[in-house]
Amino acid sequence: MDIAVKQRILGGVVLLAAAILFLPVLLEGAGVQALRPPTPPSAPSTPTTQDLAPALQQQAQDMAKEISASHGEPTFYPVEPAITEAPAPTPATPEQFRLQEPATRPAPSTDALAEQQLAANLAAEKAAKLKAEAAAATAAQAKLDDQSAVKTAAAEKKAAAEKKALAEKKAAAEKAAVEKAKAEKLAAEKAAADKKAAAAQATKTPTDPDPALPQAWVVQVARLNAPEKANALVEKLRAKGYRASAAGAGDSWRVIIGPELDKSVAESIKRRLAEDPQLKMSGWIQAYRP
Repeated sequence: MDIAVKQRILGGVVLLAAAILFLPVLLEGAGVQALRPPTPPSAPSTPTTQDLAPALQQQAQDMAKEISASHGEPTFYPVEPAITEAPAPTPATPEQFRLQEPATRPAPSTDALAEQQLAANLAAEKAAKLKAEAAAATAAQAKLDDQSAVKTAAAEKKAAAEKKALAEKKAAAEKAAVEKAKAEKLAAEKAAADKKAAAAQATKTPTDPDPALPQAWVVQVARLNAPEKANALVEKLRAKGYRASAAGAGDSWRVIIGPELDKSVAESIKRRLAEDPQLKMSGWIQAYRP
């Protein structure tokens, strides 16, 4: 149950209790009489010896007459009743005082009415204070609920914005990844095409030399897959006095010695390469294509 509803119910109960307690005091007539206790019954009267003496004497005379009539002569002589003094009254006991209370109580004094009025006023002020506190608590709770609703809406809006930004960032990253993959694929296809073209160029069968040009010969000593290796071998052969050079592209590089116009000279170079204890290289003679 809501706190405001509980406080309102509590205020209503307090006001109802105050009305039940103090409303009869403020009203005149039946309300005041209803608050008074019932009148106790009066104490029964106790007969004294003086009240009972005539009846006892009459009973004694009647009994004497009946006895004389039965015997024919008087049996007892009449005796004058002794005159006795009335007993002194006994002191009243608390029970007698309680039984002899006046039938009605005195009406409340002006001070008592003033005290009752003051108590009623205090109860009314307390009830009004409780009602005001309940209203203030209800207003404060309503304000807190409004603030909580505003904060919740702001948090939801912020979360939605962050979620949207994250989704956009993720989409951009995915798009960049796709474009990068496409670019890498194109680069790989281009590299493969270049490699294939270089290999085709390197393995291309040489055409017949032009008959108008003089014939020349070279000694090919190696085919390597990197220009660094080819250049290193070229430097080593040149250090031995050979006119070596490297030609090629991609991962296909030829290392040749020459050219020589006389084929016998090319064959002599081939033999020396095979007989050299440091080189021990077996080459093959090819026609020179500039």
